[in-house]
Formats: sequence, C-alpha cells, structure tokens
Amino acid sequence: MLLITESWLNANINSAELGLTDYTIYRCDRSEQTSVHGKGGGVFVAVRNVLPSSQIDININNIEQIFVCLNLNGCKFLIGCSTRIEQRPF
Repeated sequence: MLLITESWLNANINSAELGLTDYTIYRCDRSEQTSVHGKGGGVFVAVRNVLPSSQIDININNIEQIFVCLNLNGCKFLIGCSTRIEQRPF
C-alpha cells in the first residue's frame, strides 16, 4: 500500500499513467473545492488488488483527503491520507 501527498495529479492524468499495475488507485486531486492554488497538491492511496478495499467518501472543503476501508481476515481497517491546504495565495 502507498499513501502519497503532493501527487500533483489532475483530471488530465489517468491513474494508469502512474504505472502501478496490480493496484487500485484512490485519489483526491487538487480542485477549486480544496484550494485557491491551481498547481500541486493532491493525495492518493494505492492498494494492491489482492487486498479487498473500498473508498469511504468524506468531503470537507479546504482538505485534500482519501479514506480507504481494508477488509483483512474479517477485520476492517480505515486508512487515510490527507493534507490541509493553506488558503492564502502565494
């Protein structure tokens, strides 16, 4: 499993371009809802396909975040990756 901040991904970049075969990619790209800054930011979680996982949707403005539920041997784990964006322009 990978948890990445400052991914710099956007709608023009397909998850397949990351080259992480055998992984499910959950991502939160920088957007107008998360930041006044146009470039940078974003987070993603990559989970091996052999691990049962699903995204948990929690939307909070000004925070780029992804939460993923893993179900391993009957136990559920909540994994999160987030970053708070400072709202001041550079």
